Amino acid sequence: MIAGALLLVIATAAATYGTVSQYVARPLNRQNLGVIKGPPRTTHSTSFKDLGGWGLSDGMTIDARAGLAATLSVTVSGAPVEFRIFTEDVNNGFAIHNLPPGSAHFDPGTGTQSVSFTWVSGLAAGRYTVNIAWRSPTGAIVTLDRGSLVVQYGARVP
Repeated sequence: MIAGALLLVIATAAATYGTVSQYVARPLNRQNLGVIKGPPRTTHSTSFKDLGGWGLSDGMTIDARAGLAATLSVTVSGAPVEFRIFTEDVNNGFAIHNLPPGSAHFDPGTGTQSVSFTWVSGLAAGRYTVNIAWRSPTGAIVTLDRGSLVVQYGARVP
């Protein structure tokens, strides 16, 4: 009985170490920040459109090796709105990859709401641009007052 318990403790410790060590070996050790500023912008497009003017080049370039976490925080009013984050693979013809879980839907109701959502995705090692797209699923006007995008990623070169 003691041998069985000891074996269970050792197996649990090994499984825990294996789970924890994957994060130690591949930490998200870099962070970039984009700020959405300037005059408020609006959309009524029911198709996703790039949200330009939020950074130095409207796309944040990262040199990643394992994955990323992108947190978008915005203040919106008007109609319901959907945002999505996508990457363009610089080394592979700027192939586009929408980050899971896809689009984030916010409904500010009758006022102005500040909301935040995080997308997480694995990446093959390489250079990427990180971009924001948005739309009004109802076709009514939605206004974005301000916001930020924080991208954490594992750097290819430490």
